[in-house]
Amino acid sequence: MKILVISDSHGRRTTLEDVVSICGRPGAPDMIVHLGDNISDARYLRQRVTQPVLAVPGNCDWSDEEAERVEKIGGVDMLICHGHTLRVKQTLLPLACRAQEKGVRAALFGHTHTQFMGYEYGVLLLNPGALKDEKCAVMEVEKGEVRAQLMNINKLC
Repeated sequence: MKILVISDSHGRRTTLEDVVSICGRPGAPDMIVHLGDNISDARYLRQRVTQPVLAVPGNCDWSDEEAERVEKIGGVDMLICHGHTLRVKQTLLPLACRAQEKGVRAALFGHTHTQFMGYEYGVLLLNPGALKDEKCAVMEVEKGEVRAQLMNINKLC
């Protein structure tokens, strides 16, 4: 399973249209995960692509949806959140602890606008960076193994 992970799109339609274009091509992702700051952009994508779009709200969103949750993606439990409630701009320790507490294999977060990929307590911590700055991540989940790559959205176009 191939997953396009995006965050912090902040209403930038030209980059959202890049995502729509990517989703209509051969080799397209099977799913999109939007990690907040503009959850309305995730709703826009849901109307434009055939792939499922998972989303959580960010600190700039007005939403009743939960700020974090565990989702089974490709058979692997992952924590998805924007990260503001876990103070990811200051430290990743609360995120890593929450991921360990939830028993997930990966924790996907945004908020910092900076790409990051690393392991803490055996959990993959992944921030795709800000889509408004043309940053994203691509994850592949196969037979319980999770691989990820930080990218520029233009490399997928």
